This record gives sequence, structure tokens and C-alpha cells, in this order.
Amino acid sequence: MLLDGDTPSLQAIDGANIENQPYTTKTSLNLNYDNDDFLGSNLSVTGYYRDEQGRFYPSGKTAAPQAAEEWVANGLTDSDTLGKLLGAATFVTQSEADIEVMGLRAAMQTDSEIAGKDTLFSYGVDFERENSEQTYYGQDLNTFIASNGLNAETNGLTYNGGPATTIDKWGAFVNADVDLTDKWHTSAGVRYQRLESETDAFTPIYEQLLEEYFNNPAISDISDAYGIDYQAGMVEEGSTDHDKVLFNLGTSYQLTPNDQVFANFSQGFTTADIQRALRDVRAGFVVNSDNVQPISINNYEFGWQV
Repeated sequence: MLLDGDTPSLQAIDGANIENQPYTTKTSLNLNYDNDDFLGSNLSVTGYYRDEQGRFYPSGKTAAPQAAEEWVANGLTDSDTLGKLLGAATFVTQSEADIEVMGLRAAMQTDSEIAGKDTLFSYGVDFERENSEQTYYGQDLNTFIASNGLNAETNGLTYNGGPATTIDKWGAFVNADVDLTDKWHTSAGVRYQRLESETDAFTPIYEQLLEEYFNNPAISDISDAYGIDYQAGMVEEGSTDHDKVLFNLGTSYQLTPNDQVFANFSQGFTTADIQRALRDVRAGFVVNSDNVQPISINNYEFGWQV
């Protein structure tokens, strides 16, 4: 597909020439400790660390809708003039991301009986911390367009890809697996989940792009005539705090040695991609528990296993 929309030639051409080549690196470390006779129970402790870094292929980005709002708010409403001016609200950026995750999980399993039924209790706690940041690096627009997106050179500008973010996840759980008969098995559990996040103060990317756009020499005289002196605004640091009690319930029945029917219900509770969610907000947005909501999930599963 060509950037200008022309029909492709379908001829082989030289590959991309990117100043800073895309890449992905992943580092992980896991430590496990198991003790099958800890106070009469089975103890399992797991610690882990992951770090993922990546640089992605340059791509275009437009601030035309946001720029149009500013023009109209300041009195420029002629659609033809707007169409010509908004062509300059096109940018090329290349993003780099770094995500670091570390966590610890401790779980116990204890065999017992309830009303004469064999029961396995599982219970434990876990904690995970995720640190993430993302940056966009500006690319020379003319070079990118002239090469149909095959050549990219940095122009020395940088933009925030959302705020640097720290997310903490705390959990505690207990679950019981019960053999009601030699063919009928059931399980039930409850989990308490707490999600906390902190975000640094940052300048949203569209604030930066609009300041750059309105100071573009190609349109600066017109923006001055309409009294537009755009200054990129900030989003202050913020935090969120959510918690929820989650339940799970499941059962299965062995119809024959080879046939089993089952039904399960479980709930999930996790953060949205906070950094991504805040990337496109405008100056003055307030980061708090009311404005940045977590994701709640109900899972239902029914089946016949043969």
C-alpha cells in the first residue's frame, strides 16, 4: 500500500532504511521453592522478574481533529481554508517502550475432609509491581513521505507516550476442591484483589504536537492573525486505588471413563493499560480513581470433554 493512495506497482524494491532499527528484547528470571511437608501442607513460593524493551517501526500520526477544534474555537470556520491548513498537522514518530514487572506469590495446599468428603484447600497471597514508560521520537516528515515510508531519520524531537506509570497488584485467595462422589467434583473459591497505580506528571502527546503545529512557519502567520499562541499544557501526577472481592465456582461430572461434562464461573479484575489510556488526553485531565477505571470480567464455561 502506498502512502499517497496510488496503485502499487507490485515490483520488488529495496528494503526499509531506518536510522534506529526496530527491536525487541526480553529478559526474565524465575525462582521457585517447593516444600511438600511444611506444617503438614504443601508450600510453593515463586518469585519472578521480567523486562521487555522494544522500538517499533515509524508511523504517521495526525493532530488534524485537535487542530481543527482550535481553529474553529478562534473563529476560522471556512472548510476549504481549514482543509489546506490541516495538511501540516501530520507527523511521523517512532516509539520506544520499556516494561518492567516483578512479583512474588506464596501458596499453600492442605488435604482435609468436610462432612466426610475429601477436600483440598488452596490459599495464599501474591504481589506484583509493573513499571512502564514509553517515548515517541520525531522523524523527518519529508524524508518519510518522499521514500513512501521506507526511509526514516530522527528530527531531534521527543514526545511523551503517556506518563511513566507504576501499578501494584495485591491479592489473597482461598479455594476448596471437593470430591462429592467418585465421579462428581466441585470447586469454589474467593479472592480479594487490590489495584493501585501512580502516574508521573507529563505533557500529553497531542499537546506537544499542537504547539509544534501552530508554530510551524508555514501557518504561524495565520495562527497569529487569529490570536492563537498555543502552549502545550500538562497533566499533573495522579493515582488510582480500586479493590474487589472475586468469586469462582466450578463442577464436573464423569459420565463414562471417556466422557465428562463441566461448568465453570470465574471473575477477573485488572487494570486497563493506564499509560495507553492517558496517552491521548488533553491538558488538565485529572488522574484519579473516578476517571481511570479498572476492568471487571465474568467468565462462563460449559462443555463436554471426550
